[in-house]
Amino acid sequence: AQKPVSLNGIWKIHPKPIEGFWKNETDPSTWSDIKVPGECLLQGIKIVQDVEFAYKKQITIPVEYTGKLIRIRFDAVYSYARVWINGKFVRDHYGSFTTWYADITKYVKPGESALPGQPASEVNVLVEDLISAHKRGLKVRVILDQTEGFTDSANDAAAQYLRENGVEVLREDLATQTHAKLVVIDDDKVVVGSTNWTQPALEDGNEASVLITSREVNKVYQDYVHALLQNAAPYQTVKRDIWAPTTAPNQRK
Repeated sequence: AQKPVSLNGIWKIHPKPIEGFWKNETDPSTWSDIKVPGECLLQGIKIVQDVEFAYKKQITIPVEYTGKLIRIRFDAVYSYARVWINGKFVRDHYGSFTTWYADITKYVKPGESALPGQPASEVNVLVEDLISAHKRGLKVRVILDQTEGFTDSANDAAAQYLRENGVEVLREDLATQTHAKLVVIDDDKVVVGSTNWTQPALEDGNEASVLITSREVNKVYQDYVHALLQNAAPYQTVKRDIWAPTTAPNQRK
């Protein structure tokens, strides 16, 4: 039998979710955080009696589960619940504080996951690889472009997901646009090329990237990355007020 994967931790919750909240296209990033297991009221979340509320969480099914029966176990759910996986209804349950299971085998593909609002794709595999490397104890840092006036909800979703899994995510100087697609590995490898880590680039575009094994080349790009880090800061979700002027218009020179 495979070792169980705990889903305890931070979930997203909404006390009055919109119709279709169970669909993958519904992004829960603006929902409140809640620690599971945990009581809503004790975490400052007011629940109205007889009004449905929703929990949502991104999960990854380990590739080792391929060919196995995959079930989610629920404990202490009160008192009526419905379960969707990847936008598909799985089952409902009546009862209080009893253990029950939802068979999700046919609704998932081991080794794949989807970022909020996006289908599973090659880019998500790369993101999961970064998280896996971090969890193995490797130092992983990601620098995303966030030029002044530039907005990218996909970058926001990726940054949030990486940070939730412990990966450090940075942005470069707001006045500088970083167009490089670059991975620096250890002290002897570099991946560089035209390929953005996006679904269109990885699955539909004509792109080229090369793996270079060379300490000399690696040193050049390490110096480049270190220069970026001099003016880097923690990545922020893109909002207009990030670039709001620090002085009123009539105070500008």
